[in-house]
Amino acid sequence: MPTDLTITVHDDEGTVSKNHLRLEHARDGVWLTDLGSTNGTEVLADDGTTAALPAATRLALPEGARVRLGRRAFTVSLVVRGA
Repeated sequence: MPTDLTITVHDDEGTVSKNHLRLEHARDGVWLTDLGSTNGTEVLADDGTTAALPAATRLALPEGARVRLGRRAFTVSLVVRGA
C-alpha cells in the first residue's frame, strides 16, 4: 500500500513553497508533479538548459535527472539492493 511522506526542505531564502512538488516512485518509474508552487520546478539538462514543469503536469524522470525547486536542487538516483 502506498504511503505519502512529507519532506521538509530548509530554505532560509523562501524560494521553496510549503507544498512545492510531489515525487512518486512506482513500478513504472519516478514521477514528478509541481503542486502550483510560487517559484516553479525545473528539470535541468546536462547541457545546462532548463525545462519548466507546468503546474499539475506529471512528468516521468529518468535515472540521473536533476530537478530544481526554487534555489534548491536534487538528483534522482535509484538504489538497487542485493538480490
